[in-house]
Amino acid sequence: VVVLTTRGRGAIGRALFGSVADRIARSSPVPVLLVRPESAERPAERTSFRRVVVPLDGSPLAEEALPLAMELAKRWQVPLHLVRVINLAAVLAPLSFYAAPGVSPRLYDETIEQVRSEATEYLTGVAARCTGAGVANVTWVVLDGSPYDTISEVTEPSDLLVLTSHGHGGVRRWLLGSVAEKLVREAPAPVLLVPASNREQAVPEGSE
Repeated sequence: VVVLTTRGRGAIGRALFGSVADRIARSSPVPVLLVRPESAERPAERTSFRRVVVPLDGSPLAEEALPLAMELAKRWQVPLHLVRVINLAAVLAPLSFYAAPGVSPRLYDETIEQVRSEATEYLTGVAARCTGAGVANVTWVVLDGSPYDTISEVTEPSDLLVLTSHGHGGVRRWLLGSVAEKLVREAPAPVLLVPASNREQAVPEGSE
């Protein structure tokens, strides 16, 4: 694991979070732990992580962060918390575009209920796999909202966020994925980025 402190230097610094850390996080073949600088408003009081948090979008790519997250939770004997965020605006946008005028609101309600049910079933299955792999304490939650904002709201300073960096070839190799990049810049907890096994794999549409 490569451990780096991100650097914030005014508006531009917050956007780029340090050119060295930025490039290493995007190209490293091993996991990279990015820690934001401490400040007077956020003093260095952390001596250990109390929870490992893994945001999942339902894709195999996002699940590539799970093996390392599970190993850390077992070694540190802390809870593993799985988070699935449903972006209802993105889910309902195609329905709104193609629906005929005067469509029943029931169709929207049924769609939302189905998406939530599928997300719940998915996390239940993932949690069962984690428990079967030896993680003693696994919790999970399905939430509605913007992925970045919602993940940030449920994250505590004592948490460790573990997620897959969405790598791509060519010019796009510099794109971590918008949610991951925002979490690195602004999340209240350190972020551990696990490189995708196949950096050419596409990110599921709407997952960011």
